[in-house]
Amino acid sequence: MFLRPRSFKGDWRYLNNNGHEHITSCLFFLLYINVPLEGRRTKTYCNMKKNVLFGAAVALLFAFGACTKDAPAPDNGGTTSGGGTTPQPQQKHNVELVYGRVPATTWQHIEMDTLYKYSEDKTVDTIFMIPEMTNQFSTNSTNGLKNLINLLRERHNVNPDKVFGKGELQLDADAVRDNIEIVRFFADTLKYKVTYYNHAKSR
Repeated sequence: MFLRPRSFKGDWRYLNNNGHEHITSCLFFLLYINVPLEGRRTKTYCNMKKNVLFGAAVALLFAFGACTKDAPAPDNGGTTSGGGTTPQPQQKHNVELVYGRVPATTWQHIEMDTLYKYSEDKTVDTIFMIPEMTNQFSTNSTNGLKNLINLLRERHNVNPDKVFGKGELQLDADAVRDNIEIVRFFADTLKYKVTYYNHAKSR
């Protein structure tokens, strides 16, 4: 006459497993019950009807609660919406190129190709040209210093915002006495700390 109790228990388990489709199962369960008309006024039937209606009401509450529950926010582990990692800014650094004083080694570390390579490197902030010895040009004549300026200016022009000198550079006081543009180039353009070598005091 009645469906077996375990049929309702089966629907109850289905409710716990799927919060979206169990309403249909419970309503279908109510319509499916085959109770004779003559037994509907009995106390047993009334109790059965109350139990079934109570179960259906609880099922509806669970259903609406499951449907309105907010879905948890996805944890993307610090990745971007496209699935890739968040790009990190590259750390910039300086490059120090030490050049010698004798003709065989004067420009070996500041060749044009080397300067162009570092100039195009986006991770390099500043390229420093550092004399191996602070006094390596201290005996150069005025003309010798002008020739040196032509070579250093060519390298500075590779990237005037990026290529500079660094450290102390000693010049012959007599060679620059009447040539202030020499001092300005080394001190103002290349940013060397210019000091002077005085031959008279060295004797």
